[in-house]
Amino acid sequence: MIPFEVPKTENDMRSFLDSIIQKSGIKPSNMTTSNPRYVANMQILDLLKQYMQANPDIRFWQALLNCGVISMDVNQDTGQVRIIDEYNVESNVFLKRVNGRINS
Repeated sequence: MIPFEVPKTENDMRSFLDSIIQKSGIKPSNMTTSNPRYVANMQILDLLKQYMQANPDIRFWQALLNCGVISMDVNQDTGQVRIIDEYNVESNVFLKRVNGRINS
């Protein structure tokens, strides 16, 4: 069960995210346009939005894979598929990857 109402519009989503940020205690000064990671994150979200608008029937997970946000690897011995954890890759690298996949 979801403990909140799912936002239905873009404005509802923005309000919902703003409320989460406020409750988290994150200082707004850390999320300004002077923060390169934040800027890259917002650009990635914009590219994903454009991709999903151009492909309205695509599943969200599939969009993340197609755009290079998520990478997968196959173990040649077992055939097992795993998601590659790229926790140390900066947002600007993901931005270049997503931009290259969407605009190629």
